[in-house]
Order: sequence, then structure tokens, then C-alpha cells
Amino acid sequence: MEKFLSTKEIARKILDIVHEKLGVVSIPIEFDCPKDTSKEGTYVFSENNIYHYMFIEKGKIRFDNKYTSLFDISYIILKDVISPIAKDYEFKNRNDKQDFRRIWFSKELDLWTLFGEDFYERAKQEMDEILLNHPYIDE
Repeated sequence: MEKFLSTKEIARKILDIVHEKLGVVSIPIEFDCPKDTSKEGTYVFSENNIYHYMFIEKGKIRFDNKYTSLFDISYIILKDVISPIAKDYEFKNRNDKQDFRRIWFSKELDLWTLFGEDFYERAKQEMDEILLNHPYIDE
């Protein structure tokens, strides 16, 4: 059975791996249990052997996704770091004749390879499902 991490341990683990693989990048997450709902944003914390991934907007909890797996919570957090980097890359390298997701998804997968095969495979599977229902549309 995997060791359950405290909020501080999750934060340290994620910060260490992100900075090791990507350098100093923004991590748009508060690693803390929100004290009230007045401060908007994404929160990650552990409580009673559950990892919480919570989003607060306009004073309300919009979602509080719960995970028991360190892999699952790590994936969700890393996705919040990787996706904006890939979107920015696509924006700067856009090809108006092709679906913007080609560059975006390709860059995301390149970044996921830095974090290991399990993370890469999960991301690839999600993208494949998106493309199955919404294929690329190029000019």
C-alpha cells in the first residue's frame, strides 16, 4: 500500500519534480485547505486519507474532486502546469492552416514524456478520446 502524503509532502514532491523537469515555472495551485471561500483559485490538500483537488470561484466551491491515489492527484496537478505551457507554445507557433490542437497536443505529449511513461500514457489516452469524438479539422 502506498504511503499517504500530507499536504506539505505533496507540495514538496510536486514542486521538486516540476522544477527538476521544467525549471522554474508557475504552479497555479494553493497547497492548503481553504480557510474560507473568499479567495478564488485551485487548492490541493490531503485530509483523512483523501487528496482533494478543489476549485473556488465567486465565493463558492465549484468542485471538490477527491482521490485516494498519489498518481491520480499528481497527474491532475501536473496537468495544470503542463497544459498552459503547451497552449502558450501553440499560440507562439500557430499554423493557421491546421487545427490548433495538433501543435498543442504534440507539445503536451512532449512535456509528459519528462514525467514518465505512466503519465504520458494517461495523457495520450485522454487526447485520443477527445480526438475520437472531435477529430482534427484542418483547412
